[in-house]
Amino acid sequence: MVPGLGHETGAALSEHPGIDFIAFTGSPRVGVKIQQAAAVNHIGCVLELGGKSPQIVFEDADLDAALPTLVGAIIQNAGQTCSAGARLLVQQSIWDKLMPMIAERFDALRAGLPDNDPDLGPLINVRQKQMVEGFFAQAEKDGVPVIAQGARQDSAPEAGFYVPPPSLARSRATTRWRAMRSSARSWPPSPSWMRPTPSSWPMLPITA
Repeated sequence: MVPGLGHETGAALSEHPGIDFIAFTGSPRVGVKIQQAAAVNHIGCVLELGGKSPQIVFEDADLDAALPTLVGAIIQNAGQTCSAGARLLVQQSIWDKLMPMIAERFDALRAGLPDNDPDLGPLINVRQKQMVEGFFAQAEKDGVPVIAQGARQDSAPEAGFYVPPPSLARSRATTRWRAMRSSARSWPPSPSWMRPTPSSWPMLPITA
């Protein structure tokens, strides 16, 4: 392990002739630099540049058993993980049954201090908080409906980086918004009639 800033340590590692292979997880912008460095040294690289990891629920699922995992996957670490379950694909036949369950669970979510056993903590810094709130503001401007909204615990500091998690409904306006990687605890579900598909597909209602 070699700690350091990306533009210094990361750049030196990726460009070093002693490196035989690079695996990188991060932003598309840095991914381009990684590919360029790998190409110069004629080595392979594998990139994970932030997908919208899907969770898929079929009509034979035990919804009571699935619900904690479905919600927990997007709010884990305040949504700040590359593997966060940021897409929910639901078989159409159970859409009307599952959505009220999702809404109830999201309405009950609380962001706060660890001493008070919240469901999720703060975002990493003020820049991240502003970016996440910017995504939510754009979603509202685009007319994306909010199914449910968590809350900040009363004990959470006003100056902290706490953002109550919303669950966003599907709509025509969500096409562009869903493609963004917000690293937020937002979550737009979609009804679907499809078989499982690659996570690189856009999150839209898809028919077989």
